[in-house]
Amino acid sequence: MNIRIICNRIFFGLDNLSLFPKIKPVMERENVQSLIQTSGFFAFILIWLVGFSFVSEQFSHNAIIYTTAFLCSLTIFLLSRFVFRKSGKVILVLFYLLIIAAFVFGTFICNFGINKGVGTTFNVLLVAMPFLISDFAWRIDLTLLISSIVFLFFSYIEKDISIFRIDLVNVVCFLTLALYINTMQQIRRFGDYYHSYIIKRQRDIDPLTGLLNKTALELRIRALLSASNVHGALMILDMDNFKSVNDHYGHAVGDYVITIFGKCLENFTRNTDIVGRFGGDEFIIFFPDLNDAEELMTRAKELITEIHTFFAQTVEVEDVTVSIGCTVVTDNCRDYEILFNHIDKALYRAKAAGKNTCCLYEADVEKKLNN
Repeated sequence: MNIRIICNRIFFGLDNLSLFPKIKPVMERENVQSLIQTSGFFAFILIWLVGFSFVSEQFSHNAIIYTTAFLCSLTIFLLSRFVFRKSGKVILVLFYLLIIAAFVFGTFICNFGINKGVGTTFNVLLVAMPFLISDFAWRIDLTLLISSIVFLFFSYIEKDISIFRIDLVNVVCFLTLALYINTMQQIRRFGDYYHSYIIKRQRDIDPLTGLLNKTALELRIRALLSASNVHGALMILDMDNFKSVNDHYGHAVGDYVITIFGKCLENFTRNTDIVGRFGGDEFIIFFPDLNDAEELMTRAKELITEIHTFFAQTVEVEDVTVSIGCTVVTDNCRDYEILFNHIDKALYRAKAAGKNTCCLYEADVEKKLNN
């Protein structure tokens, strides 16, 4: 193990920093849940202290700091629970604000109270914080270090020198322990996040194209269709004459063509669109909030042109075209099986029309064809 890998593991929790974007979504989800629970727990404990400060003389001298800390914890709880739950960056900032507020609370209680004893509260917080947050280890370490220096500064100013010396020894010991715990925690957590990412990818991702597989594709589309405020459009794509590609060039080239086709769809779609490989040479795209039939057909025609251009530049295989069937999600039709039946019929019409074209499902047209 070389120096760079050791440094990456100690300061970032990962051997390879290129893996971080892959595990970041998992880390952000964990931080959201942890912040909600931690800030809620702090607010619950502090509201009791606020109550005691108004009824007990023993706690009354800390009423202001209890109330301030309670309001801070409650505000962060409400923001993380109801406002910024889906914003990973904001959640991380709020988490650090909560940690800093906790250390300010510990510093004030231990150094500015009536009984200026040993800083037990601060040391407990020092060890506890690394268990709560997931982030690069160096950021948490820096927060712990600066907070410890600030605490010792006020301990030196406000307390008797004999108590300060005890604080100094305790903080150095507890800080060393906290830094070690933090480093080990982040290494373990990031490892767990990466394993979760691998398991999820093996479960949900088609290995050939890197797009969603059939099961994950259907689950995500069904989840969106179940939301009454989501409309959108569904599109199925089938490569024309793909069997002849396998027959003339071999399955290795066929797999490569499928891979390139998936890459083309990935480039064409937006991050909010759901795209996946349904099976074989068939792909499905769900466009949320696209519920205009004319616009849908325009997108389909653009996609046909995009695919033709993309293949002309990347693959020396003739006759790679695509047929597309489309339908628009309506309030009266949000069932996945029915919508899939619609795009399947529209695809059949596109194939019958000579391939390399797109057709929109129209109930009146289907009735005439059936009759």
